Amino acid sequence: MKKQKFGRIINISSYTAFTGIAGAANYVASKAGIIGFSRSLSKEVAKHNITVNTIAPGYFDTGMFYDIPKNIRKRIVEEIPAKRLGKPEEISELIKILISADYLTGQVFTLDGGYSA
Repeated sequence: MKKQKFGRIINISSYTAFTGIAGAANYVASKAGIIGFSRSLSKEVAKHNITVNTIAPGYFDTGMFYDIPKNIRKRIVEEIPAKRLGKPEEISELIKILISADYLTGQVFTLDGGYSA
């Protein structure tokens, strides 16, 4: 990327990096680490026209969500202000925006239907 003077790095974190979650300190720490890494790296590589951003998803309609017991899943969806799970294609739409943005770097985008607001 440095050699070609262009690049886009998009890392995936989690809303839990901001809220924490009981019983998952190791997971939350790793997701928070991605944010710090991305922000630092964005400052190092910006002069090479490389952007580094992070997406921090909330609950999405994927297999991982269905590993949660049904009664807890129901409660989670009720607590999401958007009243639904995210769709995987909503992440890909955000990725398209981040790829096309030349001046947008070092940012974290929490995509969670308002859950962590």
